[in-house]
This record gives sequence, C-alpha cells and structure tokens, in this order.
Amino acid sequence: ESAGGIISWNIEVVLHDTIPTGVPTHTATTNPYVITGLANLTSYDVYIQNNNGSTLSYYNGPINFTTKLNLTLGGSYTINSADPTDVLSSGTNFANFHDLSYYLDRASSVTNMVIDVVIGSGPYYENVQFNRISGLDSNNKITINGQGEEIISAIMSNLNVMYAIRLYGANWMTFNDLIISGYPLSLFDPMFLFHLLYDQYHNYSCQDITINNC
Repeated sequence: ESAGGIISWNIEVVLHDTIPTGVPTHTATTNPYVITGLANLTSYDVYIQNNNGSTLSYYNGPINFTTKLNLTLGGSYTINSADPTDVLSSGTNFANFHDLSYYLDRASSVTNMVIDVVIGSGPYYENVQFNRISGLDSNNKITINGQGEEIISAIMSNLNVMYAIRLYGANWMTFNDLIISGYPLSLFDPMFLFHLLYDQYHNYSCQDITINNC
C-alpha cells in the first residue's frame, strides 16, 4: 500500500485532443509506471484515477506529452545537402542543419557526436535553433566541423527569427571553422550570427559552448 492509502492507479491514454472514455487503458500498481506500445513522435493525453481499494477518485488530467523516436545518435556524421537525411535508416547524413537539430530534439538517446559539413556542399540558407539535449556531458558532446562551409541566415519578416544559429539553453556544443552570415531586413533590425538565449521555460542557460574560428 502506498502513501495515502492508494493501492493502484487507473490510467487512460488517448491521442491528444481525444475525448477520454473513462475506461482505463492501463492499471498501475507501482509508481513510477512505464507505459509501453506508444507510437513515435505522437502527442498523447493521460488521465489518472486513484484507487484506495474501496473508492475511486475522479480522473485527473489531461497530462500531455509527445513521444520521441526510437533512435540513438552517436558517432561520426555528415551534413551534406547533396544527400538526403537518412539517420532513420541507420545512415549518417543530415541534409541540412535544420534536420540535425530536428533529430537531436527527438532522439531517445544522444551520445558523443562529431558532424563534418562536407566541403563544397554549402552554402546553407537557413535559421537553425539548437535546444538543450539531455545526457550530454564532458565525454558526450556535439562537435560540428564546418570545414569552411557557410550557413546564411534566411531573410525573415519575424523579428523573433533574426539569427543564423540560436542556442536556446543548449549545452556541450562545439562549432569549428564555420562561416556564418546574416542579412537583416533593414539597417535598424538586429541580426545575430550566434544567438545564445536563456531557456526561461525550463530554466536552462547555455553551458559549455565552444566557438572556434567562426
């Protein structure tokens, strides 16, 4: 019996914005409890009901979450616009910086990565944001070797996107030999080549960021 006399929890998991039925899809007798069998990159709502053995509480919820990919990233990779992104099929290429950021955010595990931008594959016209990746440390970091290639900030009308590379509470990232250019909408608009920004929603500041010859 757990604290408060609760002996189990009825859990209903439904797709996000789906009306719950009140019928549990899972019953948990341990806390925490692992829900399995969910689809990749899918948003769900969870409702939880306490059971103390004699009475049932109202369902609490929804608690919303989005699953990640069953994907581990680690090792040597390339950024090459001439080839498609193929990491979901055990490949090692990202077609652009945006795809790299996208899969870093959604991978289930990220370990030490070295990404070489293929010589002659640029320039890359994009605005890219890197967020904090859990599990990174001094032995597991992300290194991007630009090899003299260029990323050019796409011209945007939104002043919230006036950057080439934004590090949003990011950690343990190194950028080497990458040419970074940006063109503001006017002489009076800001343009950040590297924009290090505090993640106020998760209380993350940028940490252990190294920028060499960029």
